[in-house]
Amino acid sequence: GVVFLSSYPEWKFKSLRPLPKHTANRLRDIQYLERPLSSLKITRTSGDRGEIMQISGEHFLEQSIQLRGYGWRIHYLSNLSSISKSVHLAMTITTVAALVLLLLFLLMRERKLKQIADQEARNVLAVREVNKQLQAEIIERERTEKHLRATQRELIQAGKLAALGRMSAAIAHELNQPLTAIRTFVASCRIFVEREQRDSVVENLGYISKLTERMASITGQLKKFARKSNGKQERIDIVPVVEGTIVFVDPQFEIEGISLHKQLPDLQTAIVLGDTAHLEQVMSNLIHNAIDAMKDSDQKDLHIRVISDANTVIIEVQDSGKGIPDAALDYLFDPFFTTKDIGSGLGLGLSITYGIVKDMEGTIDASNRDGGGACFTIRLPLAEKNFTHRENVK
Repeated sequence: GVVFLSSYPEWKFKSLRPLPKHTANRLRDIQYLERPLSSLKITRTSGDRGEIMQISGEHFLEQSIQLRGYGWRIHYLSNLSSISKSVHLAMTITTVAALVLLLLFLLMRERKLKQIADQEARNVLAVREVNKQLQAEIIERERTEKHLRATQRELIQAGKLAALGRMSAAIAHELNQPLTAIRTFVASCRIFVEREQRDSVVENLGYISKLTERMASITGQLKKFARKSNGKQERIDIVPVVEGTIVFVDPQFEIEGISLHKQLPDLQTAIVLGDTAHLEQVMSNLIHNAIDAMKDSDQKDLHIRVISDANTVIIEVQDSGKGIPDAALDYLFDPFFTTKDIGSGLGLGLSITYGIVKDMEGTIDASNRDGGGACFTIRLPLAEKNFTHRENVK
């Protein structure tokens, strides 16, 4: 336990612990030549990092190793003041480095957030620009839609007036017969008045009244058919619309020799939502197309049927004409497409009909019948489901 080599010269030839007197005397005589071999004042404490030694007021961290074969032990003492300085320096460097890294992180984060904010600002501007464009497109589309609907209403009205023009001869013929009969009854009334045959006069006046009622029903149907649409959706009973259109076209049936077969439900059982004037135009277009298709037919039969399934009203218009060419089926509802001769039509009737049915959230299909002739089928959403059929053949 005697120090014989040390970086502290004052520690040489001093023992690490007090030596017994006889041991100290023996070592002086044999090895250390009259050296006093006094002991160092050492205080040891155990710490987390190892043995802590206090020598002459200084604190050291002790590390030691035994050299086998020599009987020596090497003690390596680290001055805790320098270690503390190193630790403090390391902590300071670490803290500064951490602060620098934190500042770099915050700087990079700020730059990233700024880039994100700039990108979001650009996105907001882009979205605003797109919104402006969309609003402009919506306004333009609404304006275009209004214009198209106005044009459609004008076309429907033009189609009605064209139908009135086409039926003018038949209507004139229909009105001419009661007018001739009224003239005859008036002449007879004069004779009966002169003869003082009061009962005969009253009878003739009754006939005249019935004839004027028939004329009023025809002219009333003309006014009703020629009126403009108000463009409002309303609940429509299909039966009066179909029957009113048939009454309006009835004079042409007589002139063309067409047999009408109709199958209609009871009133207030086939209710749909739409515009009455538009639905009248649809029926008028389909019936007139059927009349035109049967001009050269020997047998002229027109079938009009209204039925329903679970949620749909089905209107069928069938004729016994020559049918629709297969090549024309795909283009039948396109504007200005027609299978009629030049000058016989503009090809707008079925296109207008298709647009009206679509506005009512329905569908229209055309097909050829197995026995000859064409069949147009309209399907419209049913507002009321109770349905009873009644069949009339004219």
